[in-house]
Amino acid sequence: FFNDTATTEIYTLSLHDALPISLQLLFNMLKRFFMKKSLLVLFFLIMFTAVESFTQEKQSSFETLKSSAEVGNTASQVALGNFYFLGKSGKKDFNKAFYWYQQAVDNGSKAACFNLGICYENALGTKKNLLKAFYLYKQAADAGVPQAKFNVALCFRNGIYDKTIGKVLLVPDINLAEEKLTALVKNKFPPAYRALAEIYLKDKDGKRFQDAFQDRKSTRL
Repeated sequence: FFNDTATTEIYTLSLHDALPISLQLLFNMLKRFFMKKSLLVLFFLIMFTAVESFTQEKQSSFETLKSSAEVGNTASQVALGNFYFLGKSGKKDFNKAFYWYQQAVDNGSKAACFNLGICYENALGTKKNLLKAFYLYKQAADAGVPQAKFNVALCFRNGIYDKTIGKVLLVPDINLAEEKLTALVKNKFPPAYRALAEIYLKDKDGKRFQDAFQDRKSTRL
């Protein structure tokens, strides 16, 4: 029989101290097992909480971006277009991307001109229109967007031919293409090197290659 003092002492001890030795081993085994299980459960609980928190934060950021775009913020409209174009939500939506790029263009964004041109050239979220794509690239190029300058140069190099109507929309201008690509090469825009080299390789009389060699030689001197 335990008196009040003894009973108090028993309650302050850990449970296994009050067990017989034969049961204590079993208790220790169960304790280790459930401790590992508890840690595993705790780990997954922490991970789930972190993922849920990140998802909520991401959703909150998206809603903020969308609200900003809806009230006419041009940068947000471009960013929202990129969000849909790249499928950052898990699925690409070119129709929505096109819509927001168009909104940004209407608000004067030159960067959006390039993105909208990509949509028109590749029929993403809209019907294919190579001439519209060219004029949009040109607007972005005039504003200093390197990628747009490169695309304009390619348009002049290759010309624009619309198969659907069987009509040449832009006659090739190799000299102008070379001029624009050379400027891009001088500004170290990597894609321009190959495009310019292709012009030289297709030059039958070799004059362009010789001129380019002389220019490079004089630059070294």
